[in-house]
Amino acid sequence: MAITQQLDHAEQAAGLLLGVYQEKPRIRALLLSYVARCQELDDAIWGVIVKRLIDNAEAAQLDAIGRIVGEPRNGKVDALYRVYVLARIRINWSKGQPRDVIEVLRIVEAQSFRYREYYPASILIEYLGLPPAALPTVLVDLAKQAKPAGVQLQLVAPTASNQFIVTTVGGSSAPTLGLGHFGSVIYGGYLSSAYQ
Repeated sequence: MAITQQLDHAEQAAGLLLGVYQEKPRIRALLLSYVARCQELDDAIWGVIVKRLIDNAEAAQLDAIGRIVGEPRNGKVDALYRVYVLARIRINWSKGQPRDVIEVLRIVEAQSFRYREYYPASILIEYLGLPPAALPTVLVDLAKQAKPAGVQLQLVAPTASNQFIVTTVGGSSAPTLGLGHFGSVIYGGYLSSAYQ
């Protein structure tokens, strides 16, 4: 059940008056003066609740949440820091399962990636298509904190949007695929970078 702020305490209270007191202006005024104070108290409480939620917290409130979960600000602006606080919360709940690593990376980075496990204890994360917006070294650090101990982790990310792709199409008809030259023109994509 979601909590919602009551904005109409006065109307609700006036509607609950017994029929005998509906036409009594002094009783109505007394009731509404009391309920107006209740509305002020409710508004103040609601403000405290809302500012403590991660999605609404700013500055000092966000810093306090970050300290509680163990994520230092390190000069990050509120929007970016909020993402890292959410990732830290997910890391703190991590049991080292594949879904834990995947969810931590999805919180920080929207680009699609492939998660693979290799025997005996290795994880490979490959970003597909565009390079990730977050620094790959930061992604590796977060993924290492969510993975189980003793498991090697590698992250492969393209360094540019036109990455190297092996193709059977040759010549100048595929200038962004493969690696080669056609006459004096060199064409092809960029190689990806691997991070550990």
